[in-house]
Amino acid sequence: MQLIAMGLDHPDIALVRQLNREAFPENERVEIDKLFSDPEEHSLVLLGVYREGRFAGFCVVRESTKFAYLAYFAIAPECRSQGIGSAALGLLRTYYPGRQIVVECEAPDDKSPNQAQRLRRRAFYLRSGFHETGWFMYYMQAEFELLCSAEDFDKAGFDALIAEIHAKVPFFNPVPYPKPTPVHPEPIGDGILVYTSEEHRFGTDAFLLTAFSRYKAKDLAVEFGTGCGIIPLLMQKNRPPKQIYALDVQENAIAQLRAGIAACHAAGIVPVCADLRELWEGAPLGMADLVLCNPPYQPPGSGFEAANASQRIARHGVLCTPEDVCTAAAKLLKTGGRLCICGRPERLPDYICAMRTAGCEPKRLRLVHKTASDAPWLFLLEGKRGAAPFLRIEPPFLMYENGALTKEAAALYTNGRSF
Repeated sequence: MQLIAMGLDHPDIALVRQLNREAFPENERVEIDKLFSDPEEHSLVLLGVYREGRFAGFCVVRESTKFAYLAYFAIAPECRSQGIGSAALGLLRTYYPGRQIVVECEAPDDKSPNQAQRLRRRAFYLRSGFHETGWFMYYMQAEFELLCSAEDFDKAGFDALIAEIHAKVPFFNPVPYPKPTPVHPEPIGDGILVYTSEEHRFGTDAFLLTAFSRYKAKDLAVEFGTGCGIIPLLMQKNRPPKQIYALDVQENAIAQLRAGIAACHAAGIVPVCADLRELWEGAPLGMADLVLCNPPYQPPGSGFEAANASQRIARHGVLCTPEDVCTAAAKLLKTGGRLCICGRPERLPDYICAMRTAGCEPKRLRLVHKTASDAPWLFLLEGKRGAAPFLRIEPPFLMYENGALTKEAAALYTNGRSF
């Protein structure tokens, strides 16, 4: 793959014009010919994305000494879902060494009809190495979130770049504004802190899944959807796995986990910002002893929708399905490796079917009840890669008896073990 500088006289410019019209809504789009109508404007560059000599997409970049501001980026429909977009962003880093690459994407908005598309785009940039800046801009009748290739976003330098653009394009005068997310440390014992926020918190289900997994010190483990990192951090209390990859598609979750790792010096936890549907470069394919997942409990469009984008990803299956979880786990697990999942009882059939289809035979099931008289509110399910059919149903797990925690439930919060 390569990036090729293009002008309006390039043989493939018609493909650029067509893709520009297809990829961007009218209120966000500026026609390519209008963008490059000023022959004296040299800071705006059109780069074609080419694979094996054929046009695959384009990007429009505003250049400065410190920044490469990615104004437009689109991959041709027939070239999508092939890793070309991520590869092109990697090429941009090489094309602009030493500069911060800033991209804007439509900010998540639960009331927007294209919310799922916004979340996918945001997740794509985050797993392609971009970082949240905490800054947003509003222009062209839309709110945009700024993401940066560097963790230490140069806000003052970016403000100067916006002023330069405004001097050339008077109608472009957005003012970046912050949307910080408060993060709070919560102790879970033994000097371990879990950093939580409104977006990424933890509950009893994390303690239950950790104990149910029966992880071992020799295990190579992977957790999908780590959130604030409660499960890998909880494991540090009692003979943790030798290594655990903690994966999440949201960078704000990974940032919270990193804070927890630093606080307790947990060298065996490896944070990974990636989409479980694609995994990540260097993933331990066919090597994992254990995969855990506390997946979104609600399918998209069901139940009470979460208040913001991060919460929707964590609580609703916006970016993954039971099939996605089990297929990804099967790629990582070695023969005999185990997949442990928790979820709402009404979704149990979905995960049993998905496990079997992916080659992870359901082997162990336990239902969690608040009291002996209550219906179960959670299931705990273990599948084993390449195993023969035989499902063992364990005795119910009771949280309360006579108004107090049962001994088994109390053990969850003391040593993290009870199963």
